[in-house]
Amino acid sequence: PSERTVPDLAGEEFNDALEQLFELDFRTAIVEEASEDVEEGLVLRTEPEAGALVRGGDVVTIFQSTGVARVAVPSVVGLLPDTARQQLVASGFEVEILFEPAGNPNDINRVLRQRPNANVEQREGEVVRIFVGEESDENDNNGNNNGDNNNGNDGQQDAGNDQNGGDQQNNDAQNNADNTPTDDDGNQNNNDGGNDGGGDDGANNDGDDAGDGGGDGG
Repeated sequence: PSERTVPDLAGEEFNDALEQLFELDFRTAIVEEASEDVEEGLVLRTEPEAGALVRGGDVVTIFQSTGVARVAVPSVVGLLPDTARQQLVASGFEVEILFEPAGNPNDINRVLRQRPNANVEQREGEVVRIFVGEESDENDNNGNNNGDNNNGNDGQQDAGNDQNGGDQQNNDAQNNADNTPTDDDGNQNNNDGGNDGGGDDGANNDGDDAGDGGGDGG
């Protein structure tokens, strides 16, 4: 077969490049290659290069751009924001830090999640967003409620102690009252006095009876 000149296909759409090579009776091979300068899907170059004389039926290799190199996103969940940023930048990504309430106090100032997720292949220079936990209003309210509850418990305990102190004073007063002479003793003394008086009355009655007997005898 006669020789044909390899056309300059750099920057051409991949399908258009294939069609031109087929018309020249070349066989083709395809190699994908990352490029920061050439858009994905376009032709980077050929081998043999453009302008070379190649016999019909020979192979011409097309190098197709896959665009900017893709890199797997590293996992940064659970890391401190600065550490997470450093790892992502080292992998070739831009980083955007966002904040959202942390449900667990241990997650405050830690990466809660990331977008894209870990191990997803992204082009270098693309943005990876990390969401960092911050203290939520709910955590603040819980802390205040705990403080209020503690104060309430202290107040209740103080009130209980005061009540117990009052009960103890009442018990002491009752015990003192029990130890003092009772009305029964006083009444007993009065009864004794009454019995003494009754003896006198009996003596008087005996005298009267004797007088009456003497009168009768006369």
